[in-house]
Amino acid sequence: MDHISPKESSPDYSVSIKEFSAGYRASAYTDGFVVHPKLTDVITTHAWSPIIFKDGYRGSTNFLYSNWCVLDFDSGYSIEEARRAFCDLIHIIAPTRKHTPDSHRFRLAIPWERTISDLETYTHNMSSLVGCFDVDASCKDGARMFFPSRFIHAINLEGEKMEVLPAPPPKDLWIRFPTFRDLGHKAIPPRVEQQLEIIYEDGERNAAFFHIACELYRSGYDAEEIEQIIRERGKWEDNGKFRPEEIRVIAKNGAKTAEEGLSRNRKGNM
Repeated sequence: MDHISPKESSPDYSVSIKEFSAGYRASAYTDGFVVHPKLTDVITTHAWSPIIFKDGYRGSTNFLYSNWCVLDFDSGYSIEEARRAFCDLIHIIAPTRKHTPDSHRFRLAIPWERTISDLETYTHNMSSLVGCFDVDASCKDGARMFFPSRFIHAINLEGEKMEVLPAPPPKDLWIRFPTFRDLGHKAIPPRVEQQLEIIYEDGERNAAFFHIACELYRSGYDAEEIEQIIRERGKWEDNGKFRPEEIRVIAKNGAKTAEEGLSRNRKGNM
């Protein structure tokens, strides 16, 4: 496995860091975080977070902004599969201390297309990505931090940054405008029809189909029907390896996420 040294041209978007001096106890890393301008300088030496915190105190209530999307792969994907899946995006891949040749465990860091400056947008985007990939669900936490990686495996400087999707509308908008599912109807909205005609590239495919799955569930379709619609009508580049089980997981997670949102809004309207 290749060991990549940080380069002067590496992505230089800031992160929060703290000296790695108390072992692998997350509770020991709550305050004293400082901003560092370059992730590749510290990813193997410091405790770090993709989030910048107010007064350096790690907590979701102190969320100021984030420049990085970080996914923690513990199973399901090899490093090479991740490199192919995200080849069109700027990224850093760094194996964790539990990584072995037979069990790949690694972090994938991708800069956001713009700085995210509110917790709602951050958790919405991270939740969407966690729902698309077999990654540690705690990645979406607004206070997430990581321990040092063993080494940097790959740095890709060519490509796009991770798209930032707007957070969903406030709860009262859902109350004023009920979904087809709430009304007992079933229909594909025109905007989803348009989205199904787009040929998605590897780096944007899973996130796009996850949002389509959410929309289809709110439009009255169940997970099996969503899977069939994406399989039959979805379009993606042939050079991407889109496994059937990925479509099934995306449909299932999209339906689950949409139902959780609808349930919260129904309770709020009682």
